Amino acid sequence: NLAQTVQHELRIDAYSHIQNLEMEWFGEQSKGELMSILNDDINQLERFLDKGANEILQVSTTVVIIGAIFLYISPMIALYSIGAIPVIIVGSFLFQSRIAPRYSKVRKEVGLLNALLYN
Repeated sequence: NLAQTVQHELRIDAYSHIQNLEMEWFGEQSKGELMSILNDDINQLERFLDKGANEILQVSTTVVIIGAIFLYISPMIALYSIGAIPVIIVGSFLFQSRIAPRYSKVRKEVGLLNALLYN
């Protein structure tokens, strides 16, 4: 499985990189955030590669096929449906910009929780 192979290689590379860091670096970093990066972030990447990439491919293919069918049946329907795409994209970016600070706060809290669990 590609996702598990990438996850494994990334963990090996991260572990190797951490082994070569100076001891002072570890004193400056939160152990919880480090654990969060090594566990949660790599797991999220694996989940994306396992399911997310496949879903993006399926949705893209569906949009292209349905768009072609709309163009064939009625170009006006295709024009209306294509007109909604910019609104959806702008809405997605606005949502992302509003949720990013909250997600950052959650990540910091997860790092603190991991630090408590680590100690």
